[in-house]
Amino acid sequence: MLFHEVSYDFVSYRHIFEHAIQSFLKDKLVLLVTNNLQYLPEASSIIALEKGGKVVASGSFHHLEKHNASFKEMVAEHGIYRDKKKNTKVPFLG
Repeated sequence: MLFHEVSYDFVSYRHIFEHAIQSFLKDKLVLLVTNNLQYLPEASSIIALEKGGKVVASGSFHHLEKHNASFKEMVAEHGIYRDKKKNTKVPFLG
């Protein structure tokens, strides 16, 4: 599945993410290339690249948030977090 996220508004993109990627494709390998950081907590694995394509971090959201200071700072600046009480993922909406 390939779609260009810029072509969709937030509501449409969220609908595609929830119903196509998380439901229909849940047992498939999905490579999501995005600048929409609110989807990071829902990824099983994250690979962060810098300009030029060099890998600067990789791992689960939880691992990167715990062990990578620049990743933790970036997601905090964007209001993205994991609800620690319920261990649920809470995306930034906006």
